[in-house]
Amino acid sequence: LDYGTPPATPVGAIGPGLVVFAGQVGGRLYVTVQHADGLRSSYAFLAALTVSAGARVARGDVVGRAGPSLHLGVRCGGAYLDPATLFPTLRRVRLVPDRWYAAPLGRGRTPASPAPVVRS
Repeated sequence: LDYGTPPATPVGAIGPGLVVFAGQVGGRLYVTVQHADGLRSSYAFLAALTVSAGARVARGDVVGRAGPSLHLGVRCGGAYLDPATLFPTLRRVRLVPDRWYAAPLGRGRTPASPAPVVRS
């Protein structure tokens, strides 16, 4: 998941665990936390780190400060997971156009029926 967070926003751990990596990769700052359930969460594109490898963190503990954007990744072994599935209260949204058109833009364009309603 990529977040458009304001720079310097505190970034909290999504759950308790052990910081297994905190440092630079390709000139960008990352933190990776190993959780007891086998998941690993990674926080990327940080402007600053507030933890170091070997630190234990609780849910919500600040692991760094966001850079111009923030990326949250989650893995189980070698498989990447959609982090949104781990947050039961997060509303999933599917974007659709306001209206569908029967013809391309330009001459002869006519509005068709409205787009279907999106339910989450």
